[in-house]
Amino acid sequence: LSISIDFKGKNILITGGTKGIGKGIAETFLKANACVFVCARNSPKKIPKVGSNTAKYIYCDVKDPVSIEKTINEIIKKYQSIDVLINNAGGGPMTEAATTPIKLSESIVKLNLLAPFYVGQQANSIMQKQKFGGNIINICSV
Repeated sequence: LSISIDFKGKNILITGGTKGIGKGIAETFLKANACVFVCARNSPKKIPKVGSNTAKYIYCDVKDPVSIEKTINEIIKKYQSIDVLINNAGGGPMTEAATTPIKLSESIVKLNLLAPFYVGQQANSIMQKQKFGGNIINICSV
């Protein structure tokens, strides 16, 4: 893949950016010289890296609005902006709908439906104050 867009000076936040699709997205933005933040609940074995560009890992539980606010504030305090948010965190166990416990169903809905809304609201509140706004991309693959 040839990258012709330069994202130097742009801050990109990717939820679920430490593995799978999110890791691939992180690596693509790193190739384009962006400052990439990947957040997840668990510290990754390997942080996305391309050449000398390495993503920055930040703990965040996207199902918890307080954790999201802390993550967003940490980025803003150190880097002053969030130019792109990629809401990529999601998933769920392979289970039969007829026998899935209610608590598990609620957790899956919270992760895949509510979390992108929570993160998007927090990021949007920052982006609305930025001179050039920002972009929010939601990914769902349940």
